[in-house]
Amino acid sequence: APPVVVAAAAKTPFVAPLIALGTVRANESVAITPNRTEHIAVLHFEDGQKVEAGALLAELESDQERAVLGEARALLAEREAAHARTTDLVERGISSQSDLDTTQALLLAARARVTSLEATVADLEVRAPFAGTLGLRQVSVGTLAQPQTVLTTLDDLSIVKVDFTVPGTRIGQVAEGMDVTAFADAWPTRTFPGRVLAVDTRLDEKARSA
Repeated sequence: APPVVVAAAAKTPFVAPLIALGTVRANESVAITPNRTEHIAVLHFEDGQKVEAGALLAELESDQERAVLGEARALLAEREAAHARTTDLVERGISSQSDLDTTQALLLAARARVTSLEATVADLEVRAPFAGTLGLRQVSVGTLAQPQTVLTTLDDLSIVKVDFTVPGTRIGQVAEGMDVTAFADAWPTRTFPGRVLAVDTRLDEKARSA
């Protein structure tokens, strides 16, 4: 007779592992480009350098803009003094309120002019939008940079994200906060723990996956 194996029935969890191929991405990633078209005057970074948020990466030629800003600041100082003198004269009853209104309007216009020029000069400085690691330098001093010119790249690698797809038939098994384990061919003996951060709200119409 054929052998028969007998065992007691018991309730045990049934594990159906879900394996997916994913792509690693930086937590934040951006191509560093200037805001204006101008020649590069100074570069303040090296290839692969780690930088903090707001770090100065490059300066564009700004001699003319800074000269105009200096003139505007001098005019602002002059109009501040004139407004102070007029205010004193009005308080002493020597000058009229209309004179004070005039100096006030001129003062506000001078302040607005300085603010506008300061923004223009700031646009000629390229700064890191967040902390991270720079890529390779793609320009040199003297290059005529435009808003579409990539100076370098910046990636925040403090946390990495993995985008992976799940078949629509198994999407119900995935939820935010679920633990996952990642493997990489480059490190065959290591595992990388993580968790599901978000699940897309739409399925790919062709692959029927999310």
